[in-house]
Amino acid sequence: MEHLLFDCEWVRAVWFGSDLNFKVDCGAIQSIEKRSCELVANFKNEEDRASCLGKVAWIGWFIWKDRNNYVFNHHPVEPSSTLHRAGVAMVEFEYAMISPVVSFSHEPSLNPTDVGN
Repeated sequence: MEHLLFDCEWVRAVWFGSDLNFKVDCGAIQSIEKRSCELVANFKNEEDRASCLGKVAWIGWFIWKDRNNYVFNHHPVEPSSTLHRAGVAMVEFEYAMISPVVSFSHEPSLNPTDVGN
């Protein structure tokens, strides 16, 4: 798992190309948890650490998706594309978390006799 998320050549390009600028030292750290902690330790305040951990999660998720797309669909991997899609998803998620919730003026009916009325 560590190789897939950190040590593959194209994955190292993803991490280095991200705004985290993480240069992966192949085989130096043996677990995903330790690598994530290494990244987060570079930030002094809690907000920056939380932001970093969020970026690690989003980038890791899109590395996983692109790897699967390559393995199962033979779609070539492109580090800049992986980073772009991870960034877009992260921004969309953050926007959704701060957007007002849409409320209905009335509760929808679950009564089957009301269908079509």
